[in-house]
Amino acid sequence: MVKYAFFLTCLSAGLLNGQPVEIGAKGAVSLTGTTPYNFWHDESKRYQVGPYLEVRLPARFAIEVDALYQRVGQSATFAFGPTTVQPGSAPQTVIQGVWFNRLRGNSWQFPILAKYYLRPASATWQPFVALGPSIRRVGSYTDTNEITIDQQAGATRYNIHSEYTNWTVGGTAAAGVRWHKGRFAITPEFRFTRWAQNNGNNLSRNAAAIFIGFGF
Repeated sequence: MVKYAFFLTCLSAGLLNGQPVEIGAKGAVSLTGTTPYNFWHDESKRYQVGPYLEVRLPARFAIEVDALYQRVGQSATFAFGPTTVQPGSAPQTVIQGVWFNRLRGNSWQFPILAKYYLRPASATWQPFVALGPSIRRVGSYTDTNEITIDQQAGATRYNIHSEYTNWTVGGTAAAGVRWHKGRFAITPEFRFTRWAQNNGNNLSRNAAAIFIGFGF
């Protein structure tokens, strides 16, 4: 996946040959959780990291393409019972059990942002705003385990392991400041993304994060 992202950014640079290009890396700290449900325990890493490429265009515009990685995960445990069952004249059966589910996955995000700088490129610091689509790919696996106990059948246990890959798209808005000295640049910014889907009911549709980038 990293190879494909790098190829895409290089291709974009080639198509826009002759324009100033900035490359670097960005890291982020999430301000929102990744799980959409309160009863799930969010075990995702709070950080994202990855390379970026920016092509400067005339009239203070630019295009930025990122490839951001995040490790995601969540878990939940439920205990149920005891429940008394009286099927006709048969003896009572007391049933109780425990259900446990755990998800682990890798999330890749590919924002493609159109940026506008409020000050010219010659300025040391340049506030900017950005807007554009984002693509998210999540490959994950889920382990589900359940144990039930009743007076007649004793203990029953089962487990299910499933894997899946899910793609979704969303819209990203950002605002920040680019500070540069010669070729070196530092870019703190705030981003918010609203996803069209929640990747198979596993990830939240809303994501806000603080980013900082280092480029040249």
